[in-house]
Amino acid sequence: MLACCAFAVFLLHQLLWPVAFIRDRLFGKSPTRPNTSVMWSLGDTLAPRPARRRGLRPALAAIFLLEALAIGGSVAAATLAVRAGQGSAEHRLEQALHTAICRAIGRTAT
Repeated sequence: MLACCAFAVFLLHQLLWPVAFIRDRLFGKSPTRPNTSVMWSLGDTLAPRPARRRGLRPALAAIFLLEALAIGGSVAAATLAVRAGQGSAEHRLEQALHTAICRAIGRTAT
């Protein structure tokens, strides 16, 4: 039988595995690097700093572009739908229902 903490860590690992998989696909696998805290000796003054990567990957830029297109498209579609439905029968029915409900609960229709 596993201890509850070990089981919790196992479950967390299983839940975060898809996130790690996507991270590796977008940003690439990080190269293995030596553990600088283990390599330190008494005579060393500073441990070497690992190099950082700069810039966006093309996949990440594509995701940002698709998100921007989706948001812009949804705003444009909602705007067109509202403008087209101003005089429609559905809009008049919605207004009538809204007015009746507001009057029933004692509020004014806006």
